[in-house]
Amino acid sequence: MLPEHLRGLVDRLARNTHESWMQQRLSEGWRYGEHRDDATKQHPCLVPYDELPESERSYDVVITEGLLKSILAFGCKIEVPQVISGSLSPIASPPTVAGLPAPPVDNSDPRGSGQDSESAGLLNQGLRWCQEIVEPQYAACDRAALRHQRFHRYLTLIAGVAGTLAVLMAIFQLSKLGPDTWPAELEFGAAAIALLAVGAGLMAKSQRHWLLQRHKAERLQMLKYQFLISPALWRTSPQNSAPLLDQLRDQVRQVLNTTKHDMELWLADCAGDADARRQPSPTDMPNTIVDYYVRERLAPQLVYATNRARSNASLERSTLLVGPSFFLISVLAAFGHFAYEVINKSHNRPEVIGLILIFVAAALPAVGAGVRILRGAYEFARNYSRFHSVATGLSQISERLRQGADSSVTPVLLEQSERVLAAEHREWLRLMMEAEWFG
Repeated sequence: MLPEHLRGLVDRLARNTHESWMQQRLSEGWRYGEHRDDATKQHPCLVPYDELPESERSYDVVITEGLLKSILAFGCKIEVPQVISGSLSPIASPPTVAGLPAPPVDNSDPRGSGQDSESAGLLNQGLRWCQEIVEPQYAACDRAALRHQRFHRYLTLIAGVAGTLAVLMAIFQLSKLGPDTWPAELEFGAAAIALLAVGAGLMAKSQRHWLLQRHKAERLQMLKYQFLISPALWRTSPQNSAPLLDQLRDQVRQVLNTTKHDMELWLADCAGDADARRQPSPTDMPNTIVDYYVRERLAPQLVYATNRARSNASLERSTLLVGPSFFLISVLAAFGHFAYEVINKSHNRPEVIGLILIFVAAALPAVGAGVRILRGAYEFARNYSRFHSVATGLSQISERLRQGADSSVTPVLLEQSERVLAAEHREWLRLMMEAEWFG
């Protein structure tokens, strides 16, 4: 068993292990894919640490615990800075291991380590407040959103596939290609399943609940990071924090009480809400807070947006021409049937070829309609444009921070990052509310 004072270090090191692995893979040209494919360099684990399956996170934790136990077994002692507290706390400076060479110390900051330690303590305190006030509510809304999203996606898939199969079986029966005693139960069953899926979507209002819960979760996530980069946090002492915490609690309650009407009003406010309109003060922001924001907010969102843009582009390309191609083939099949009938009158050819052409001419538009239902629900093209735009905006901000922006400009860049993410959520919400769906 690890000593108690090292347990808070495990999650941070496991997270860092995954992020280092992900950065290495991305630099080698790998990208996200639902299944691992070494030939095309796709991997399903190229996502932020919090989005990993439980089994993958457990693997990183086991590796980290094994490493720490091995270090202790060699007789070394690990000293953890006091600024580390819990799984959400940042590592302001790397832990030192007695018996091993100490890591190099960067003394380039003229403000000195005392201010760094103080700012790390303020960030630590802010994270504890967020952990108590914001994150439990975010986790609840996120779980509810994922549950409604899965239900919504399942209904879409079931309705599209079952409805298409029902139409195809009806066309097949009319074409007289099948046996004389056609199993009508199959056709009825497929049609009934499609109707039940549509009815369940209308009654459960799965899309509406999904969008509302996702909106609440995203607003709470924005609230957390806006709170952490706010000058009010790192200018307020813990003794005078009561008004700041009361304001944070009021904002959380306001988000939790959001209704569908409130969500539509927020969507219509193209200038952004009050938090997005807030202008940061042109003052130095502690490096610890900047580093934490870049590591936990900016970098994961950039990776996520880049991967989602690629996956949506791939899905858009693979489904874009299905509808038009099927329509063109059905027209050609109808023309072929006409030509075949003309030829058949003089050569007395078998009728089965003509029936197959009729079936193809009638069936392919039905399949194309089913694909359109899926495309309408997922909006691949517009989602690609949205994610690509977000990735471009965050990449530009990240590049300016990497190049060493002036300290007075840093708060402006972080606020700009939050505005980019708020605009992305607003566009996603508008896109999903306009998507073709029932319920």
